[in-house]
Amino acid sequence: GYGMLYPIVEKCCIIAGLDPYVGFIHSDGYNKTTLVYDIIEMYRVYVDKGVVNFINKKKVKDEFFVPLHNGISLSEIGIGEFASFMNESVFNKEFEFKRKKYKLPDFIQKECAALRLLKAPRTAAGGPCKGAFFMAKKFTFHEIFGNSAAIDLNQRFVPAGTCTVNGVSYQFL
Repeated sequence: GYGMLYPIVEKCCIIAGLDPYVGFIHSDGYNKTTLVYDIIEMYRVYVDKGVVNFINKKKVKDEFFVPLHNGISLSEIGIGEFASFMNESVFNKEFEFKRKKYKLPDFIQKECAALRLLKAPRTAAGGPCKGAFFMAKKFTFHEIFGNSAAIDLNQRFVPAGTCTVNGVSYQFL
């Protein structure tokens, strides 16, 4: 399912003028489309729901799998049936968002275009996932009502923790 989502998101990034190799959640890796991985995170739930529906509707059959040395994989027949189901029930199915109807690829395209309008932040370390932002005055609390626990125009650097997300996200089983 994720393998079907990946090229859709990558295409939407490129059409929107986003660099698919510059991500902000996943760690930068040589020749890795980390922005695509970042954006896919928002839409995994749709693929997961499609997989669960595929199983719950008893569409899974023994001939959909072939044995491997260390497990099993989808057969050609299984890939065809699964892809057909996912296209019909996830990628080509219309849903409503703010009184407009979308198909998932069109919605992802719209969101990528909106993402392009965001400005790059200035981070303390000069790169994504390396440091936290300085707190701006407009985002701090004011002690208007005499709340001594509130922060009064405090600007400080708080280092952010980073974590590397590694693993294969396109595997079905």
